[in-house]
Amino acid sequence: MSLPTSFTNPPGRRYGSVALCRDRDGAVLMLHPDHKAGLILPGGCAAAGEWPHDACVRITEEETGLRVMPEHLAAVDFIPANPDNGSAEGVNFVFDCGVFPTGTEVTLPEKGFRGYTWVPVGDLEALAPSYQARRIRQALSASAKGRTAYLVQGVPALPGVSRVGS
Repeated sequence: MSLPTSFTNPPGRRYGSVALCRDRDGAVLMLHPDHKAGLILPGGCAAAGEWPHDACVRITEEETGLRVMPEHLAAVDFIPANPDNGSAEGVNFVFDCGVFPTGTEVTLPEKGFRGYTWVPVGDLEALAPSYQARRIRQALSASAKGRTAYLVQGVPALPGVSRVGS
């Protein structure tokens, strides 16, 4: 099957940049959005023309009050379009933003979030949507090896790339 491409009329896509922040105990910073169930990483859609790492810094500070410094691109995660909610296909860049002191306080904006929590990795599946838990586990594994995971909805997408734990 051949998909049409055009440089003058490309398909609409969104890209997001999210921050993987951990505390010294290895727990991952996650936010409780008020518009959907489950926990998410800080970050979101980049503005037109904005570099992914700049979007990560900007949005993470807006959402948490933390000034992060992306240290490593831990994962690139393709998300197919969802006709049920009308969202366009997209790509999320997951940046490893390092380790913060245990108990680091987060300052949430007045609107958009119900709270935040530092989630132990063992609790990810119970608290986050499955694709988020998979994405985080793959990003942590890749970052620990100095690599970048290439994913589709949190699942490795390249031949010969094994899943975490297999």
